[in-house]
Amino acid sequence: MRKKIYISVFSFLLWFGTATAQPEAYFSADTLTGCGSLTVQFTDTSSGAGIISWDWDFNNDGTVDSNVENPSWTYAGPGSYSVRLVIGDGTDTDVLIKNDYIVVYQLPNAEFTSDDSIYYHSSFGVMFSDASSYVPGYSYTTTWNFGDGDSLVTDSSFVYHVFNHEGTFNVHLTIEDNHGCFDSISHTVTLTDLLKVPNVFTPNGDGINDEFIVVTNGETIFEFVVYSRWGMILFKSIGKQIIWDGRTSAGVELNTGTYFYTIRSVSNEEKYVKNSSLQLVRTKE
Repeated sequence: MRKKIYISVFSFLLWFGTATAQPEAYFSADTLTGCGSLTVQFTDTSSGAGIISWDWDFNNDGTVDSNVENPSWTYAGPGSYSVRLVIGDGTDTDVLIKNDYIVVYQLPNAEFTSDDSIYYHSSFGVMFSDASSYVPGYSYTTTWNFGDGDSLVTDSSFVYHVFNHEGTFNVHLTIEDNHGCFDSISHTVTLTDLLKVPNVFTPNGDGINDEFIVVTNGETIFEFVVYSRWGMILFKSIGKQIIWDGRTSAGVELNTGTYFYTIRSVSNEEKYVKNSSLQLVRTKE
């Protein structure tokens, strides 16, 4: 009689334990955030015996996207996605929704333009303009690599850079936001070493051609000397830029006439030597 009682109690406990082990939905993901698009591997970690069905809704839009126990899913665009899982054991079901569980950030779009017009009278100088598309509300780090060994981190939309020699350079721009999303772009620029000297200027105060400006490469250091027709030194300067306003070194305005000059690099490189004359015209028409 006692043996029958033990068997009955054991059977009841076994039935009770099985009957009360209802499914409880739970899951995890191998990554929760990404940039542009994102492939996520989901893992069912639900509890309960005899689970036989999994209904995954990866963006909680009411459509079942997968019935696989441990599926993967690719989010094709930026957004904040809630994930819904319904599990079942054939009798009972349970549901779990994780709101805003997966976040895909919008990628920035890197782009820039370059203007090799003669800025600051330097043929080695280039003005770069950041033309990238940024996501409002994000913060960014902008890094320029100029291809000549120099780089710059800045938040300015305009960057002026002077290269140290002529040639073709691969300029690289990278932008990265506060979520770690980034984009980059490269363009080439080709620069020529110039020593371009005008032959006339009109320092009459009308704002047009008031200075004698020599276009150089912006890197070489030049000595510039102006002489009278009798060989007297009237003006002298040394620097990377050659700009003269028609005055002597003492600040005295020179009259209209023909003057002579010499230009040479302080390193005496032959290609940077020029001797000629110029016309100074001060009379207003």
